Amino acid sequence: MAGRQAEERATSRSCRDSAADDYLRAKTEAVNAGLYAEGSAFWREQEELARRFVDKHWHEIVAVAEALLKHTRLWREDVQRAVSSAGRE
Repeated sequence: MAGRQAEERATSRSCRDSAADDYLRAKTEAVNAGLYAEGSAFWREQEELARRFVDKHWHEIVAVAEALLKHTRLWREDVQRAVSSAGRE
């Protein structure tokens, strides 16, 4: 769910039901488990938790995205380096 939240933050537009694969996968799993109902309190809470996570870690998310644009593939050490330098530039 955080992927969709991050994409919406980065693009400043709604990405509902079409953008992030993780969101669609989470929604499918929630439907299969009987936890999803349009507008349900549970689903709204999960979306809010994802939004807070993205807000809290935005600098790290951007740093990893920028590293991916430069290198296409990142190893654990590359991600750790990007995250540790996030917000310092």
